Amino acid sequence: MREGGGYIIGEKLGTGSDEVRAALSQQGRYATVRANLQVKEVNIGSGDRFVICFKPDQADRDAAIRERMVTQLNHAIEGTDKLTRSERDRLAGVLSWATSFSSKSSAAGAT
Repeated sequence: MREGGGYIIGEKLGTGSDEVRAALSQQGRYATVRANLQVKEVNIGSGDRFVICFKPDQADRDAAIRERMVTQLNHAIEGTDKLTRSERDRLAGVLSWATSFSSKSSAAGAT
């Protein structure tokens, strides 16, 4: 019997599924497919193989976005240790909404 049904199922690495964790724990080298695409195939047991794709340019953009968000959040919370509890609670609600909105905007722009 021939293995591999001729298809690949995609899954975002951020899901944290058991399969993703198993695949990411495997060592191995990435093969460069294109200037901005590297892939690595790993065996995660149970006869399944996992292909991990890495896009260096996207990783650089993601790192820049994270750095910008951390800078903005640090600026937003600067001096908050001197606020009253109700002022801190109000600020926490604003920051929670802003980070939620930012995450949704980033995800929408990525499609």
